[in-house]
Amino acid sequence: MDWHAYMKNIAETSRGLETASPEVAPLYRALSTKAKEAGALDVKTKELIALAVATAIRCEPCIGFHARALGQLGATENEVAEAVGMVISMQGGPGYMYGGKAIEAFKQLKN
Repeated sequence: MDWHAYMKNIAETSRGLETASPEVAPLYRALSTKAKEAGALDVKTKELIALAVATAIRCEPCIGFHARALGQLGATENEVAEAVGMVISMQGGPGYMYGGKAIEAFKQLKN
């Protein structure tokens, strides 16, 4: 999968939702921004958790967003692999299949 092209397409389709429901998008962005703020957990740890959850629930757009964010935060492939490993340990086969997608997304989107 070409994750750069995929994420560009997701950005375009998201704009359609923002146009159709302009009151919802800012609320979602505010919630997401607040949840990602550093607190007891640092931002990178929160993004690793988010990538693990995205992988577990098989949300490809979410995988892309969090993989890209982790690249921007300086995460390593080993950190991503360990987060994905937790998904696999809890979910088995489906986690394994989507875990590969998460690692590939990180490799492509980290720069």
